[in-house]
Amino acid sequence: MYRLVTAVLLAHLGASFTGAWRASQPRLQFTHSELIQNGRLLTLPLVAGDMQYLLPDEDRKRLYVAMKDNLLSTSLDDITQNPRK
Repeated sequence: MYRLVTAVLLAHLGASFTGAWRASQPRLQFTHSELIQNGRLLTLPLVAGDMQYLLPDEDRKRLYVAMKDNLLSTSLDDITQNPRK
């Protein structure tokens, strides 16, 4: 009887632990058209093939994107700020 109770408890604990680590779906999913309608997508008239470097600056909390003729800078903390060119 003791072994049966132990086995049931271990099975229950194992199921609860594996449930916490299961891959899950993202909490929110948006389509490209929804992002455009809501004004959440920012497009820049730049050639994507010119991108050469992504440089995160963790001290100033900024992301720099180095391109052939441009340097983009955006805040990592406040993504609502427009990037600077």
